[in-house]
Amino acid sequence: MNIKKIINKNPELLNLSKIFGEYAIQPFFLLIHLTLDCNCRCSFCYQKNDNFYSSRKGLIMPEDFEKILRDAKKSFFIKPLIHFFGGEPLLNPYFEEILKISDNYGFKSSITTNGILLGKYIKSICDSKLYQFNISIDDIGKKHDQLRGAPGCFNKIMANIKEIRQKELLIKNKKKIININCLVGEENYSYLFDLACYFI
Repeated sequence: MNIKKIINKNPELLNLSKIFGEYAIQPFFLLIHLTLDCNCRCSFCYQKNDNFYSSRKGLIMPEDFEKILRDAKKSFFIKPLIHFFGGEPLLNPYFEEILKISDNYGFKSSITTNGILLGKYIKSICDSKLYQFNISIDDIGKKHDQLRGAPGCFNKIMANIKEIRQKELLIKNKKKIININCLVGEENYSYLFDLACYFI
């Protein structure tokens, strides 16, 4: 059963549990696909076999995102967290504008990213209410690059994480939460201990 497809065709299902008049108790977070495009070509990617993602087309525009937030602010009893997703969400050329809109409406946000393009947005991210990164890393060095189909990406990701931490020290801002997402498969399962030790 493809839940995304069912909700996409029947958006009214999201409002079945409305209580407190016009307010709903759900959702606790809104998953926003900023784009379905990606700058990696992972052999194990589930999205390439899912019709929802396979076109790699579609882009959330700032004005559409603002409409979503306006509706969320007036419709939900509990203000949901915003989670930026993709594809690779940082490929959306309007990411900084979308992040500002989220902040202006008072929403906390998080992001799942492969981390390659983080360097382009470090100042905006460090100054924002975006509080958490989920960065996809499946192995160390060139082994990660091979799994992701993106030569040199591991070193870029590590440099971006280091730059984020340095920027936070300069602006004396609260540290962002950085989670490492790892897809476990036959190519990397025997190296998981090494990967965990790398980030300790």
